[in-house]
Amino acid sequence: MGNQLSKLTVSIDTKELDEIIERLEYAKQLLKEINDDIETLKSNSEIINNECFYTVQDVIELTGYSKPTVLGLFNMTDFPSCSLGRKKLVKKSAFWKFFDKKIVYKW
Repeated sequence: MGNQLSKLTVSIDTKELDEIIERLEYAKQLLKEINDDIETLKSNSEIINNECFYTVQDVIELTGYSKPTVLGLFNMTDFPSCSLGRKKLVKKSAFWKFFDKKIVYKW
C-alpha cells in the first residue's frame, strides 16, 4: 500500500486554482459585508428600542400603575402618545417632560 501512495500524483491546473482562490476571496468579502450589515442592523435596533419610545408595558413597569390606569393616561388628550396600529407609544423625552408639569389628575 505504501508503494501505491508514493506513486500517486496530483495534477493541478493553475488556472482552476486561481479561479478557486478568486471565488474564495469573493465569498470572504461577501461574508464581511453581511457581518457589517448585521452589526448596523443591531446598532439601529438598539437605538430604536433604547432611545425613542416607551410602550404601555414600559410605562406600567416604570410607574407601577395598573394597566387600566396607564391606558387611561395614554388616552388623555394632553398626553403625548401616538398609536401605530393597536400599539400605543410615547416618546421617552415627551413622557418625562409630561411628568415635569405639576398637575393633579382625578380619574
